[in-house]
Amino acid sequence: RSSDLGIVMLSSFALFVFLHLASSLQVDPNLSLEYPFSLSLDEKENYWLYWNLDRNVGVISFAVQVNTPGWVGLGISPNGQMPNSDIVTGWVSDGQGYLQDRFSMGRSLPLIDSIQNIELISASESNQVTTLEFKRNIKACESKDRSVVVGTTRLIWAYHSIDPDSPDSLLFHERNMGWRSVNLLDARNTDDIPFPDDVAHVDVTMGKVNVPSASTTYWCKTVTLPKFESEAHFIGYDPVVEPGNEGLVHHAVISVRQRYRI
Repeated sequence: RSSDLGIVMLSSFALFVFLHLASSLQVDPNLSLEYPFSLSLDEKENYWLYWNLDRNVGVISFAVQVNTPGWVGLGISPNGQMPNSDIVTGWVSDGQGYLQDRFSMGRSLPLIDSIQNIELISASESNQVTTLEFKRNIKACESKDRSVVVGTTRLIWAYHSIDPDSPDSLLFHERNMGWRSVNLLDARNTDDIPFPDDVAHVDVTMGKVNVPSASTTYWCKTVTLPKFESEAHFIGYDPVVEPGNEGLVHHAVISVRQRYRI
């Protein structure tokens, strides 16, 4: 790289949400100390997922914190649906934590796996919020498990307000369910990435957008980048979403239209 070559770091591109939906849970600072990666799996932010990786031993550790005093579930799905999913269910009753390795053959109560390939680390319930920490192997151990793969993992989630009376009596989750695509193995915090001293940061936001009530909305904007004295290369981007609205943004697409335009 020549010394006069400019480099552009697009530091914010995603939807800057104006409409604030009431958030039920916030990022837990204590869990964030142990788990460097986190996100809300639902748009109301009732279900938060935290995770960490130990690649040396091939283990991924999870923490789920859910706004419910009942059971919670998390699964790895081939396509965001229940059939053929590898599912974990857990709850806290009378101070005792329970965790089950399950698998689903269809849209019905997941079956308890005869081989329990998960390990409960801790379980607690406070102020109607359930927190479970557990770990599992990154690679599947047997046929009813699913591996955590490089790239996008389809996670399914669910919860209920009531604990089960027995392991086989999980009440139907009704509308408390969903799925989200997550990059579990390749997640990185951009604050940890070193950049050259001559990187230019350009903020691109959508402005104060009132989010429509429709389940899916695409919002487009064309912007002109500043002109540089010498050739510049686009080397990265980082999303900026108004705090409390992370659950609304699904993805953003960047495309080049003309020189200095995205």
